[in-house]
Amino acid sequence: MKWVFEGTARNLNLAMRLALSLAGLLWAVSAHAQGAVDERAAQDKPGIRAVTAFVTLDKDNYAARMDEAAQFLAQAKTALNQAGFPGAGGV
Repeated sequence: MKWVFEGTARNLNLAMRLALSLAGLLWAVSAHAQGAVDERAAQDKPGIRAVTAFVTLDKDNYAARMDEAAQFLAQAKTALNQAGFPGAGGV
């Protein structure tokens, strides 16, 4: 009778070790997958290479138009970098 009990305990011990190993493996895989998702989320935003402003020039008011366009582009650069888009001297 003792022999049957020892065999059962041995099988239970083996089953418990296998279950714990499987649980640890699943935990490690899910933790790794979560890290990959976080990395992909960070890379989802493309790098900004250029933001262009078109200005209609006239001979009487071209300097004010150019200043207005330069201010707009500076604001756009700041807004895009704050939103997490890398490029143009930003993040």
